[in-house]
Amino acid sequence: MKVPATVLAGLLGLLPTPAQPAEPAPVRSARPNIVLIVADDLGYGDLGSYGGTTIPTPHLDRLAAGSIRCTDAYVTAPVCAPSRVGLLTGVYQQRLGVHWNQDVFPAALDHVKLPESHPTLPEMLRTAGYTTSVLGKWNLPMREAGHTSDEAALLMNFGGDYFPEADGIYRGVDGGPISKDPVARQQRFWGPHRADDEYLTDRIGRRAVDFLARQQDTTRPFFLYVGFNAPHSPFQAKKSHQARFGDLGPGPLNYYAAMVFSLDENIGRILDQLREQGRWEDTLIVFLSDNGPSPRLRDNWDPSWPDNLIIGSAGPFSGCKGGFREGGIRVPLLLQWPARFRPGEYHQPVSALDLYSTLSAAAGATVPDPASALSLDGVDLQPFLRGENTGAPHAQLYWRNGDHGAVREGDWKLLLEGPKPALFHLGRDPGEQDDLASTEPATARRLHQTWLDWGASHLPSAATTAAAARPKTASSLR
Repeated sequence: MKVPATVLAGLLGLLPTPAQPAEPAPVRSARPNIVLIVADDLGYGDLGSYGGTTIPTPHLDRLAAGSIRCTDAYVTAPVCAPSRVGLLTGVYQQRLGVHWNQDVFPAALDHVKLPESHPTLPEMLRTAGYTTSVLGKWNLPMREAGHTSDEAALLMNFGGDYFPEADGIYRGVDGGPISKDPVARQQRFWGPHRADDEYLTDRIGRRAVDFLARQQDTTRPFFLYVGFNAPHSPFQAKKSHQARFGDLGPGPLNYYAAMVFSLDENIGRILDQLREQGRWEDTLIVFLSDNGPSPRLRDNWDPSWPDNLIIGSAGPFSGCKGGFREGGIRVPLLLQWPARFRPGEYHQPVSALDLYSTLSAAAGATVPDPASALSLDGVDLQPFLRGENTGAPHAQLYWRNGDHGAVREGDWKLLLEGPKPALFHLGRDPGEQDDLASTEPATARRLHQTWLDWGASHLPSAATTAAAARPKTASSLR
């Protein structure tokens, strides 16, 4: 996607180029407050600061203008649950037996190997003296959110409805059941049905602002994890935004645009609260998406909508959620800490795995001892982002679900999704259109072997292990 020069000049013109590493900013605080915001199914190209022009995202663009904007940031999986497991544990989730969403379904949880001695990110920061809060989509049912933090609310695993039922319950939120009948679950409408019903994105934003407002003790830092489920389906948007986005098509893009706009509005509320409290300079704010934009849904897809529609923008990349092309795994990542980071762009490949190590180091927290827990797969990005270390944080980054996956090394990427491995040079071909496996066979073979060696010690899928452990019924033995 070609971004107009005027857009880039307005949003990014003041940022240092990669050839001019940003100098460290003056140190004002040794232990920052930390706000980690995660969007759900938001595409790389949906933000104005990443080239998007369809949906206004003024508050995220404001955040980006003061942040280090990572152009080559990845999550560890192209679907919700394993992506969050990697983010919140700091280890490749395959080491725990989590390869895909079904590995954290109730029937498989007994076979997920997350040691009690290995803390999640909020647990580690709470141990380090932080006041902690978890809001929204958690998706680690093997470690209950309420046990990891001082506060936890509006919790979801895979998703929740944006408007409540008549009894006030939001399906899928805080234990509210999700209907098993896809027709009964309204996939698309402008709400609310009742004037006083609160939109879930607004509800999460309000609770986040409330937590921040209560943090008046400046001697004790805080950690706030805000797991918005927007713009994940079901496509339910606010009537107040319908006039602005209602005619946007095709398919559910009108709902999607309004949902992204609401997400941006509530992130703006969080940013404004930090400024009003005077906590801006010494707060490390991180924003990312959990994976790329969603493809066609299985349930309640209107027959008039295109079958091949991607709901959102992957920017210049091919692919989407559920696949290992760049559109499924490369995400926007912003890091702002005025006391320590100069705004700029960072172009080396980084991973959501790195946030566990980076936030731990910034907080002065003691990371898990590999002798008693799991060794971390991420790195502390601070010296890289400050220009003190000009090397690459990672020699390789990996992805895997069964026989499918990918490995990136520098600009080379080996993709394992089709009948044979495909090799791409992302520096010249970010859209992964020109397969070089036949012209660079030695590179393809080497990267494939590297990927095989990396995955050799992984635990099998917890869902597969659970299925194999179930007693065989008479009908299954016939």
